[in-house]
Amino acid sequence: MIRLILIIFFNSLGFSQTLSVSVNKNKINMGDVITLNIEIKGGNDIGEIDLSGIEKNFEILNGPSEQNNYQWINGKEKKSKTLSWNIAPIRLGRLKIPALSVIVDNRKLKGNSILIQVAKTSQNQTKDVFIFVDLDKESAFLGEQVTLTYKLYKRQDINIVSIDHFVMPDFKGFWYEELYTPQRLQYNSQPVLINGLKYQVANLGQRALFPIVSESHEIPPIKVKIKIEVKNKKRKRDVFFDPFFDSFFSETKTKILTTENEIIKIKTFPIPRPEDFTGAVGDFNINANIDRDKLIVNEGITFKIEMSGTGNIGLFSLPKIIFPDFIEVFKPTESFKKDKFRNQLTGTKIWEYILIPRKSGEITIPQMKMSIFDPKINNWKSISTKPFNLQVLRDSTTTLYNSGLTKKEVELIDKDIRYINTDEYKLNKKGEMNYSFIAVIYVFSGLFIIFPVVFSYLIGYRLSSENDRRISGAFRKNIKILRNKENGNEFEIASYALYSYLKDRLSLATNNLDPNQVRIILQNKVSRSLFDKINDLLVICDEGRFSPVAYEKRNIVIDEMFKILKQIEKELK
Repeated sequence: MIRLILIIFFNSLGFSQTLSVSVNKNKINMGDVITLNIEIKGGNDIGEIDLSGIEKNFEILNGPSEQNNYQWINGKEKKSKTLSWNIAPIRLGRLKIPALSVIVDNRKLKGNSILIQVAKTSQNQTKDVFIFVDLDKESAFLGEQVTLTYKLYKRQDINIVSIDHFVMPDFKGFWYEELYTPQRLQYNSQPVLINGLKYQVANLGQRALFPIVSESHEIPPIKVKIKIEVKNKKRKRDVFFDPFFDSFFSETKTKILTTENEIIKIKTFPIPRPEDFTGAVGDFNINANIDRDKLIVNEGITFKIEMSGTGNIGLFSLPKIIFPDFIEVFKPTESFKKDKFRNQLTGTKIWEYILIPRKSGEITIPQMKMSIFDPKINNWKSISTKPFNLQVLRDSTTTLYNSGLTKKEVELIDKDIRYINTDEYKLNKKGEMNYSFIAVIYVFSGLFIIFPVVFSYLIGYRLSSENDRRISGAFRKNIKILRNKENGNEFEIASYALYSYLKDRLSLATNNLDPNQVRIILQNKVSRSLFDKINDLLVICDEGRFSPVAYEKRNIVIDEMFKILKQIEKELK
């Protein structure tokens, strides 16, 4: 009898806790949001619910929201807890929400599985609200601007309560510039007609995309979550339900708006391609100026090149300017001022050189000539600067050009010359030794020998520190980086290997370097010929990453960087 009572008791405990899973609808269109409810009846200690099984077919938008219900029936307490999530399908077809389980009072409860039918929105079905990718062109040349605008369309009778901030996609295969990002949702004053229906349009963001050398040029889809107001059905007017109060209790509905994949086709440049084409695509003007045309040897002048227009300005480099050998040329500083009130990337870019002539006489700064491609005329154009003549005068304070010393510098040298000391010294007789002095020397010598050993024993100091090992292993480490070239872009790997090598080899604080910093670091540390090779290869790497000019050299940059690292290692030793 007691055994039967215990069986009934434990069975009653088991059936006092139940788990049920439900959704508010199981037939939806792509972009609709459904509510997933999990109800747990009975139980006090409820564990976490693992929803990873549904993420294969659905995106979890938010949740869980929690609702608790308590009832007393015939003196007995009945309680339940309902957890709710908003989820949206990520593909079409019959999607399954698997049987979910949860631990309740140390018992595992398992719910039921649910099938959801997801259909594609019919083309004939009127959309109340949607987003659209507006591209000003479907095909472009490398470096030619493609203007992308995300537009939100909504029917005039639809009220959007909120729109979540969305992240612009990663435009792989493009270099891009921001043209417009709204601070708040603002609709155009004039509605547009689509299939006889009026829609209000808002700009969600605009970008200027410039195709670069890549295997694909695809604009991925974006998802935007919005909440729209759902009007309550009209109720019979009475004392308690006045329509005036309906606006305070309106409901909201969540929708997921998505865009389609867009692919930009790349057009080929006309043949033949000019040798002085460095990737400039657009409509540009160029001019140059100097701050003066008469100066003294070893004085600096400013040589400024200014390019203005519309196109991929900032995505290409200038052709190499061959200055006279006796002019010292410093890396130019670059600046760009963008016109913010245009939907085309328009502005002015300035390259500012500092030139220092090391020899007197008449000097000519040569003309700089370059070719650009203008998509409007689908042909090549040539632009150039004018040459400048400089009159470099001899410095009256200069002695010899090769010595590089002025009279003022010579005057300072005498401060470094030590004159004969006229103080009296105590002299010892020949053969007589100063034993006290010798003893002091021996004592200090012994301390210098013993102290490092004692110091090493006390604090564990090692002469071969971690920094020393990093320096000695810099070459081997970055050669391995070059050999793993299949893991990425050849131009990026080559430049990264050099920057990483210099960081380890010279104990720099960071490997976040650029060609200008490399020139400063290696100045007077390597030979002039090697210095020029490093500079030229880094220019090729930058061009290969951002323009099509050096793309054909991608198969040799790794080998060239290997030779350069080997030569740097040899010269730094």
